[in-house]
Amino acid sequence: MRNEHGFSLVELMIALTLAVILLALATPSWLDLIQNNRITSQAQEFIRSLHLARSEALKRGTAVAICPSSTGTACTDSSDWSQGWIVFSDIGGTIGAYDSSANDEIINVHGELEGNLRLNSSDAGDKFIRFDEKGASRKSGNLDLVLDYSGCSGKKHRRDIRVTTTGNVQTEVQTCP
Repeated sequence: MRNEHGFSLVELMIALTLAVILLALATPSWLDLIQNNRITSQAQEFIRSLHLARSEALKRGTAVAICPSSTGTACTDSSDWSQGWIVFSDIGGTIGAYDSSANDEIINVHGELEGNLRLNSSDAGDKFIRFDEKGASRKSGNLDLVLDYSGCSGKKHRRDIRVTTTGNVQTEVQTCP
């Protein structure tokens, strides 16, 4: 008779139980990592659009704006940027609003944010960001936006994005209230 080498059924069940316990302990931190990476990625996409608008304004020598848009073809009269946004040359007379009849040209379109992310201007009157031909923001003060999850609380899953009057973009990681 040969001796068989391997695990008994009891040893296998104990090993599986330990694996399940370790996986259950690791899952919350894994989900935090995924959420943090998702919010960082979306913040970078928005900042990339801001840099594109500013660099296009400098390159073209004319005003370029970015505004919330749910259709990709027109600005939304809202301070909620979660449905997407467009970057466009703002040549026409309707400042901060895309107008194809005034020779405005769409430069870039970004769709809706992924997951349950929200991007909102902290001031309800801020419905667009416009850079002049020198790359400065055409607003009398800083523009502040908040990117976070709906239902976010107590975790560092919030990004505060500030566009200064000189056109610089600053980002800060914050804890959700």
